[in-house]
Amino acid sequence: MIKVKLINTDYNSSSDVIENFIKNFDSSGLIIKDSRNVIKSFESDKFIYNIKSFKIPNIFNAIIYNKFRTTKAERSYRYAQKLLSIGINTPEPIAYFEFKTRFFLKNSYY
Repeated sequence: MIKVKLINTDYNSSSDVIENFIKNFDSSGLIIKDSRNVIKSFESDKFIYNIKSFKIPNIFNAIIYNKFRTTKAERSYRYAQKLLSIGINTPEPIAYFEFKTRFFLKNSYY
């Protein structure tokens, strides 16, 4: 499994905590929304993190997202940066993670 991650440099000191939340996403955290995508809240000593797990795409989209298109997690991160840069108030993007095989996108988190 290939792991792609990008963590905002302002949160480098929390990198291990964030990675642990992602690793244990299915078994821990407080569910905020559970439908097509799942949003959970995780608490650390410093912050409360809200993490979104995107629905695992169908086989066709799993190939497209792996090879030809940026994932929803990456786009969410980049668009939040863009909104902040033009003065639109939105939560600060902290990180995104993608888990892929050679051909397929498996999971993505923002």
